[in-house]
Amino acid sequence: MECKGAILELGGVIAVTDELHFKAWKQTFEDLLHNYSPPGQLIEFSYDKDYLPLVDNRPRYQGVKAFTESRDIHIPFGAPSDPPEYATICGIGNRKNITFRKMVSEQGIKLVDSTLSFIHHLHKQGVKVGVASFSKNSRYILKETGLTQLFDAVVDGVASSEVGLSAKPEPDIFLLAAERMGLEPYDCILVENSEAGVEAGRNGNFGLVLGLARNAAAQSLYSRGADIVVADLAELSLENLDLWFSETRHQETWRLRYHGFDPAEERLREVLTTVGNGYFATRGAYEGEGIRGNTHYPGTYIAGVYNRLASEVHGKKIENTDFVNCPNWLGIELQIADGT
Repeated sequence: MECKGAILELGGVIAVTDELHFKAWKQTFEDLLHNYSPPGQLIEFSYDKDYLPLVDNRPRYQGVKAFTESRDIHIPFGAPSDPPEYATICGIGNRKNITFRKMVSEQGIKLVDSTLSFIHHLHKQGVKVGVASFSKNSRYILKETGLTQLFDAVVDGVASSEVGLSAKPEPDIFLLAAERMGLEPYDCILVENSEAGVEAGRNGNFGLVLGLARNAAAQSLYSRGADIVVADLAELSLENLDLWFSETRHQETWRLRYHGFDPAEERLREVLTTVGNGYFATRGAYEGEGIRGNTHYPGTYIAGVYNRLASEVHGKKIENTDFVNCPNWLGIELQIADGT
């Protein structure tokens, strides 16, 4: 098998930790909010408005900071050694961690059987497998579930803090996992279930960025950089993965794919999809756009048709030679003589 390694996120991919994390955060933050809210006016900590955008997939203390600032609560950062009763960012984060571990001990952790089966199949093919997560509880969860020996490399929140790794969508944590397995990212699969995670995989130049559509919609995972999106790893076969790494991966290197419409990115996409032959070029603008608008910028450029203008920059005369945007031909409509 040409694939040499696979790196998986822990929460949501290997173990179902999302619900317990949310419950622990909710209990921790609502205890805090009682001290800052008038009687009867406490706004609950919600999954969609608070947990997903402000806390999920962030290092613990960054999550505390993001949420408290969103509620206009400003408290000292403190130090990681702060006791859980301290009213600091670190103290609150440590309180949440104690609450989470208590819940794990009492309720246990549900594992994703299809993911474990996928990992075992990879091992049989000689593929190394690593796990990477910003959670400082990663090694604790692996130990509690008896999965520690299943992985060739583990990068968790503790290692991230020690090395000073940037959070997703930066690929730091996944690159470190690949390095610890002695592999190049281009030879590895990255399995993630979050938008920031798949974007990190794309930024890290992983050979296959595999999105799991559980917490995020398939379209959003594609738009952020996933090569393939599935609802469950049971949908994949090792034969298809082998085909991807032996053929499709190299073909995809030469292709530009965009999923969804993003007005802010449209002009950059038009530049990157310009088509020309060395003499004549057309920007990849929407053909129905007759004139330049706020979103699209049709452009027709011809070799030798340019404009030279001089401008003064810091007291110096600078000449700029720019292509002239010739008449846009994309709006031309053709009609056959018989009127059909």
